[in-house]
Amino acid sequence: MIALAGDIGGSRIKLAVVRDGSILARRIEPAKADLPWEHRLPALAETWRALCHEARIELAAVDGLGLGFHSLRPPDLHLKRRDGERNEKETGT
Repeated sequence: MIALAGDIGGSRIKLAVVRDGSILARRIEPAKADLPWEHRLPALAETWRALCHEARIELAAVDGLGLGFHSLRPPDLHLKRRDGERNEKETGT
């Protein structure tokens, strides 16, 4: 099985082409989190194309895609601890 894999973090994006659990090609890119997704997704697709080329894999031969994301949430969402208090990070204190 051949898969495209991605770990989308807040500061870095790790992309790879994987066959049967072995990494064939990989790259780490800056996340550019200050840009909207519509500006970043084409670059991710192009990186995966380049990785497939590097691994000598036709894109049509890819069986699947696996992605992991950092915590995606609206910037105005305030999380509360179980005891009802806001986290220090959320309140800025």
